[in-house]
Amino acid sequence: MKYLGIAIIIFSSSFIWGQTCTCDSIQDYRAMQLLADALTGDPWDTEAPLRQWHGVTLSSEGCVEIIEMIAKNIVGTIPDSSLGRLSCVMTIDLTGNLISGPIPADIGNLEFLEYLYLSDNEFSGTIPIELGGLSNLSSLRLNHNQLTGEIPTQIGNLHNLGELFLGNNALTGPIPESFHNLIQLFGLDLSRNQLSGKLPAFFQYLSLLAFTINDNQFQDTAWVDIWNAFGGTNINIANNNFSFLPKITSNTIRIDRFRIQDNRFTMDDLLPNFHLFSGSFLGVVETERYSPQKKFSSDTSLILPNDLPPVIELNIDESIENNEYRWFKDGDLIFTGAKPFVDLNDIFNSRDQYPGSYFCLVENPNVPALTLQSGDITIEVEEPADNPGSNATPGAFTPNGDGVNDFFVIPAIQNNPNQENELLVYDRQRQIVFRQKNYRNDWEGNDQNHQALPNGTYYYRFNSGGHQETGIITILR
Repeated sequence: MKYLGIAIIIFSSSFIWGQTCTCDSIQDYRAMQLLADALTGDPWDTEAPLRQWHGVTLSSEGCVEIIEMIAKNIVGTIPDSSLGRLSCVMTIDLTGNLISGPIPADIGNLEFLEYLYLSDNEFSGTIPIELGGLSNLSSLRLNHNQLTGEIPTQIGNLHNLGELFLGNNALTGPIPESFHNLIQLFGLDLSRNQLSGKLPAFFQYLSLLAFTINDNQFQDTAWVDIWNAFGGTNINIANNNFSFLPKITSNTIRIDRFRIQDNRFTMDDLLPNFHLFSGSFLGVVETERYSPQKKFSSDTSLILPNDLPPVIELNIDESIENNEYRWFKDGDLIFTGAKPFVDLNDIFNSRDQYPGSYFCLVENPNVPALTLQSGDITIEVEEPADNPGSNATPGAFTPNGDGVNDFFVIPAIQNNPNQENELLVYDRQRQIVFRQKNYRNDWEGNDQNHQALPNGTYYYRFNSGGHQETGIITILR
């Protein structure tokens, strides 16, 4: 028959961590029997006295203080009123088994629990909010399970928590604002979940040494100054959706543990921090810690208006030198340049050639083994308004004083000479270089100060009543 324990309940008090723990050895015994009956794999010889159970340490009064059953192939579900009724337990370590089902909510009753290790099992369901009542807990490891739902805001009540490992689950939602209370936290693992939102600014005030949030869906953050004062040595923010990385000046980061690949960083983020990617062996650059990166922009569609130059801008790396931008249309390389934009007039002869699907590849010789890619940019062209008589507007004129084609002539003015109008001319940077109300076909290619403009391509917009005309004009002297 199974060991029945002593015949009467023994109550005794012991001084633990400055608090009084009331030992109820019979309750502990019954709780352990219930636990053992629910688990298979023969973790314990329940015929033996509880003090002889493998991996179970008792206090002098006969209450369970430590359960340490690591990788014992234990199978089953932890029932209510088992672990949660151990009156003085300080450590529960069931790492590396096959325990399934929910984490019992009554574990939150264990006011003397310091270490709860349930990692590498098959626990499912949500993290019980009751765990927020474990006021003495210093380490919580629930990583490598099948937990779902959001991280309970009550976890922020664990003021003594130093380690929080929740990685490799299926958790969703943001990091709770209550985490600002975790002032003792030095190790945080939220990796490989489905967490999202921004990183809270209060992280800069925590004493984190290990900070791994890789493989989630985190985005840009209010947190900036953390990089200057951060004492962390192990930082992994890879495979998220970050697109801004401030210059990191902390000298405590262990550079071989600094990983930022598979985000949306560009050369503007990487170059100021490139010293962090040199390994310990002869300063070899460890490219796998920053490369590859995801597309730095989303897929988008643009309709090019008739009254503006046909320019596609990437809006990245404007101050970075040595970038090379290779532009593709419908999969074919069409242009290579040194600026984060392309003017389609540098490539095509007419607007009907503009429509298509574009993307850009970006490289920099100072950031080896990395090619950035934009999202796909689908270009359409705005349909021109009806412009009677404007089809004959020339694409070029030659203001050289020879009496032939010296002026920019707009036929619509000749068709309606008394109609009020306005002509605007832009350079390649989309700056207005000439503007004239009631234009009378007398522009000779000068700027507003009557100085001759350089030969080249310009853009014009002509408004006359309800008639609008836009186009390209080339000055050839």
